[in-house]
Amino acid sequence: MLEFVNEDETAYALVNILLIMCSVLEKQKDKENIVLKDIVAREDRFRDLVLKVLNRAGQFNYVKCLEAISLIIKTTSAKEFPFFGYNDIDFIIGCCLKNLEKTNDSAVRAETLKVIFDCVKTPTFKQYPDRLKELDDSVTQWVLSEESEDMSYSLKEREYIARINLEVQSLS
Repeated sequence: MLEFVNEDETAYALVNILLIMCSVLEKQKDKENIVLKDIVAREDRFRDLVLKVLNRAGQFNYVKCLEAISLIIKTTSAKEFPFFGYNDIDFIIGCCLKNLEKTNDSAVRAETLKVIFDCVKTPTFKQYPDRLKELDDSVTQWVLSEESEDMSYSLKEREYIARINLEVQSLS
């Protein structure tokens, strides 16, 4: 379907819808996630648009986009040529860190931390130990700034903060 779209904004809107569908279909365990299969099979057409959606998404789209990105990472990270390369993973983490600072919704922050954790676990990202240290420093700084504002973390947020810290420590 995407091959018939000539305009960037139309392609962006279509991928936005597909990412939402991908997330919704994954929650329906009795159905095959054909959207995820199609996105993964045609990464050359989808990768840049997925990243563009992540960068420009509103809160609802952002969460659905994160859910879809998490699925894509889990589905393809073990392959010889995963869907997202190092620069893509670094971009995803950058968007996630930026959004952590902007939102007060614990469910959104938990999903954001989950995707950061998924990114850290990829073999691609593990090849860059310097970036792991920067990421650990960024997450620690975010946690400390939130604590100074008397923010309380949900159980899910605490779980993913701990997982990120443990993963980074195990790789250091």
